[in-house]
Amino acid sequence: MNKKYFDANKELWDEFAKIHYETESESYSVKSFLEGQSTLKSYELREMGNVKGKSLLHLQCHFGLDTLSWAREGAIVTGIDISSEGIRLAKLLAKRAKLEAQFIESNLYDSPKVLFKKFDIVYTSIGVLCWLNDLKEWGAIISHFLKPGGFFYIAEIHPFSMVFDNETKTAIVQANTKAKFASAVSGEKMAQGLRYEYITKDEAVVEKPLEKGRVRILEIGSEIDSVENIWGISKED
Repeated sequence: MNKKYFDANKELWDEFAKIHYETESESYSVKSFLEGQSTLKSYELREMGNVKGKSLLHLQCHFGLDTLSWAREGAIVTGIDISSEGIRLAKLLAKRAKLEAQFIESNLYDSPKVLFKKFDIVYTSIGVLCWLNDLKEWGAIISHFLKPGGFFYIAEIHPFSMVFDNETKTAIVQANTKAKFASAVSGEKMAQGLRYEYITKDEAVVEKPLEKGRVRILEIGSEIDSVENIWGISKED
């Protein structure tokens, strides 16, 4: 029953891969990457620590920008993605960047059938969970690929960000610097009379030390383009 959805996702991400590879944007810039820029977030680098010489499996790797950024950090990287076009472009990018990497086309749920290694790190990044239909099986696959003593790391966007009105151009933002909150009310009447509060980019970034088993909201932007929750799951947890 899931095959039609997997096929639809593959077709979509084949198209996305070509667009993202060929079009320079804030999210995807092949030109900047080839000039030496990393696509990794500062908190990923800090919290993952030294990866030099460690084997790293990147699930849902798209066309490999993050995967190859980890290769530049010294990791021995393997990327898996459902998109044949994404994997083709990832291999091309690795060649252009003169970086060693293995890229495998596979539905994530079939990956244990095509990849027979164990890894020090299993990694996945922003915008992945919403494409998965079975999180229990996903977790089992992560466990399957981890070496004893290895760890899994995920950086993800919280879906709650989607409740915010990101289209209204007449929003009035009144900052309360003491509370680090701002209320935003549309200058025009909203269809449902929605009212909400959020932290704005004008305010200081909210950042607290990562605690085991806790979710840390790192940054919430007034444009609602950078709501990021980070889960750090270590071998001790």
